Amino acid sequence: MAYPKTDDFFNTCMNALTYDAPMGVFMHRQFNKDKTVSWLEPAGRRTVYGVRLRVEDHEVFAHHLAWRMARGYWPTNHIKHKDGDCGNNRLENLHAPGEERKKAKKPEIVEFLNSLGMSERQINRIRVERIRDTQGEKAAIDAELAYHMIDKEEHERQISSLRENP
Repeated sequence: MAYPKTDDFFNTCMNALTYDAPMGVFMHRQFNKDKTVSWLEPAGRRTVYGVRLRVEDHEVFAHHLAWRMARGYWPTNHIKHKDGDCGNNRLENLHAPGEERKKAKKPEIVEFLNSLGMSERQINRIRVERIRDTQGEKAAIDAELAYHMIDKEEHERQISSLRENP
């Protein structure tokens, strides 16, 4: 059964398991029959897609739980193991390819446009026109203010003009 991506479920997982960060392994406590001796054993079962941990009636991937521990939110994209070993759930081995691509792409475009000799003002003008095409005139006016292309008075004048002439 799929796991709920809630804080309550995360707290339940953290109460049932411990995380050995250097090894990247979740452990659960085992007891002997009379409950006098306890020890830790690796939790979960290894599958093709990663280590599956059973907590109450739900199963969660170990790399998803490690991501939630480190980042403070459940993953929305696929989480990949950098070294390709789905049993290696050390925090430095986990990454979300989609998030990294989105963050890295923007500066590369700006650097490319700068290399063509475009000024920051020209680049901002392109950004504003793109916003105008995709999000509308009000968003473009707000972007002009954010990029310091117009001052607050001009922003207010354009917004009021926009309200008068929709």
